[in-house]
Amino acid sequence: RGDSFLILMNAREYLVPFRIGSRQREIEWTLLLDTAAGFAPPQPAVYPHMAEFPLKPHSLAVLQPHPSALP
Repeated sequence: RGDSFLILMNAREYLVPFRIGSRQREIEWTLLLDTAAGFAPPQPAVYPHMAEFPLKPHSLAVLQPHPSALP
């Protein structure tokens, strides 16, 4: 079974808040790529289940789910 990824794209000229969820509530999302950061590596960021991700204008973000560290 392969890895899963969430790919978010925003072609708009304004920020789009995106709610990150999954069927399993014990999932967290790690930011792997954010083109809004330019060539700098993304700041380590982990988003809990149903968190809001601020998808910046004209950007693409890639997040990967993993089991939550909290019970």
